Amino acid sequence: MNGAFVFLLVSTFVIWKVSGQCSGTAESKTVGYTTVKVSPPGYPSPGYAINSNCAWLGSTSISGSVLLFRVTDITLSCAGDAINVYDGTSTSGTQKHTNECSPSSGARTLGYQTASTGSVYTTFTSDATSSASELGFLMYMISANDFSGTGCISAQNLIATSTEQYLSSPSFPSTYPLEKDCTWDITTTDSNANVILKILFMDIENEASCGYDYIAITESGSTTIKLCTQDLWEPTHTYTSSGNSFHIEFKSDDASAKRGFLLSYVQSDTSTAQSSGQSDGDSIVGLVCGVLAAFLLVATAVVVAILLYKKYNKQQKIHDSKIVPKVSSNDQYDNNKNVSYTDSIIFALPECTKVMSQKAVFSEKSL
Repeated sequence: MNGAFVFLLVSTFVIWKVSGQCSGTAESKTVGYTTVKVSPPGYPSPGYAINSNCAWLGSTSISGSVLLFRVTDITLSCAGDAINVYDGTSTSGTQKHTNECSPSSGARTLGYQTASTGSVYTTFTSDATSSASELGFLMYMISANDFSGTGCISAQNLIATSTEQYLSSPSFPSTYPLEKDCTWDITTTDSNANVILKILFMDIENEASCGYDYIAITESGSTTIKLCTQDLWEPTHTYTSSGNSFHIEFKSDDASAKRGFLLSYVQSDTSTAQSSGQSDGDSIVGLVCGVLAAFLLVATAVVVAILLYKKYNKQQKIHDSKIVPKVSSNDQYDNNKNVSYTDSIIFALPECTKVMSQKAVFSEKSL
């Protein structure tokens, strides 16, 4: 049974490696301001199939945008495997990458490219041979526009709303200009709301202390956060203001310009700040009633304490004076009779009246 199961697994793997997983018909990818990734089936493990014939068509979902893309981690045999990339919707577009592979050991990463048509067509083919080192490739795509506004001319004020908006380095997705100093102030329309920033893409000259080029995020009274990461495609950096504003600064020095950054900003949702359907008047009434309830609780505790104290004193007097409540005809104490008293206290509050009564009962047994 175990041998048959292993044989089935091996047979399935061999068939998969021989037949390939791509039909040659392009798989469509819609690309917005969040990165979309493309890779051949099997990447990175156990590796792509032999005899593959794959195609992908990535198109921006945003009118007027271009596509920024990059092919990374290429581990393909140059004997018969290759990637080709075109600016357009088919192989008739301008070719951006031609028969790319990895001729030596180790992975290759190609340079940044833009598709001015807003679409990029990618093909991948493999031959009938394979090895353990042939893993495939990983391609990133993102829609891109220059959202720098006038912030590189003078400080620009931006208003965050409930609709997501975008900010970028100057000339994005082209390389940013040298010796630039840009500033933006982002403020919410609601003073009780916060600003939420999300870094969607970043390619800024990297240095340990971000001393060359950087983007800085500052909140009033807070420490400035400097960022200078290269080739960041994943939105892993998110910042939320404690107040209702952020100050953003971008600086570049006189050398080594990169692609820059793209971030989104939005006003936080304040709908959960109050309980659903509860008005300010309801809140005040609730507070008053809460205070009254607390007062009644304390008063009740005091009354109970007084009654217990009175009960104790009265019981002591009965013992001390040898009071006999009632004597039966046979001159014995009637143990079935009780001496009792009742103390009541009434305390009133505006629109609220509580009557609390405590009855203490005790029996005098034969001494």
